[in-house]
This record gives sequence, structure tokens and C-alpha cells, in this order.
Amino acid sequence: MATGGEEVLKEAEETKEIGNAYMKDKEYGKAMFEYHKAVLAVKPLCQARGGGIPGMEGLMGEEGAKDEATEKALEKERERAKAMLVVLYSNMAFACLKRERYDRAVTHASAAIAIDPKCVKARYRRALAIVEGNRGNLDEAKEDVSLILALQPTNATFKKLSDRLQARNKEYEETMKSRYQKMFA
Repeated sequence: MATGGEEVLKEAEETKEIGNAYMKDKEYGKAMFEYHKAVLAVKPLCQARGGGIPGMEGLMGEEGAKDEATEKALEKERERAKAMLVVLYSNMAFACLKRERYDRAVTHASAAIAIDPKCVKARYRRALAIVEGNRGNLDEAKEDVSLILALQPTNATFKKLSDRLQARNKEYEETMKSRYQKMFA
């Protein structure tokens, strides 16, 4: 098992590639397993050393890394780890979409978005999961679609999703209107 951050990231990249191969073979459960293993390995690298407690760095195996060069290297490592997590969570969302596990797809896409709010793939996948799954927060899906269309206004796939979302929203409003009419009739 890898101990240094660079080694962990390298192994996580290899594990992600195994997951990608499973995705190509349509073995989505196996892909999820590989992505999840990589997430578990990389996630600790995103956290401040010493659990974020000032003065605890040396006690947590950091050997008192205080010099500026070391701090910059650790920050660079954290940023690479965060970027890797965004990809892994987005891939997990895609695998869940393929398995029609829309709630989990929303959860994984949201995890990617929490790290990188401008991640187009994660926002697309979350919005798609909400629309396809016929559940979830339509306002959240509207926000996602609005952002991805602002970033890529000519993308036909995103425009199609926007149209589907508008249709889904109209259905929802008609359903709610009907329910309220029945309640107060």
C-alpha cells in the first residue's frame, strides 16, 4: 500500500483506469468498486495535515513540516487530490446513471460539485439524474443546467437536457396544481 501522497495519487490513477475499463465493458458495479477504492485512498490527502489542528502536524506524521517549500508541495498535492476526487465522484455518478440508481448518482455528482462547483460533467450528471429519476430537486437541476449552458451555450446535449427539464418542470407544476385543486375543492 502506498504511503506517500505521490504514491497514493499514482495508485489511485491506476485504480481509476481499471474502473474506466470496467465502464467500457459495461460492468458498472465493478467500476463503482474501483472508483470507491480510489476515493478512499485519495480523500485523506485533501485534508490539512494534523487533522487541521494547529501545532499537531508533527504528531500526525508530518515531522513538523513548517518550511514554505514543504507547505507549497503539500498544497499542490491537496489540489491534485481534490481534482482526482472530482473525477472519481463524477465517474461514480455516471456509473450510477447507467445502473439507473438516480439518487446515488445525485449524491456522487453533488460530492464532485462540492469540491469543484464549475465541474460541467458533474452538474450535467446531477441534472440528468434528477430528470431521469423523476425525483430530486428540480431547482437544483435548473441551476446546474443554467450553469452548464452558460459555460457551453452551443452544446446540443445540454440544450436537450434543458428542454427535458422544462418539460419535467411543467409536468410537476401541473401535478401540483391538480393536487391543490383537489384539496381545496
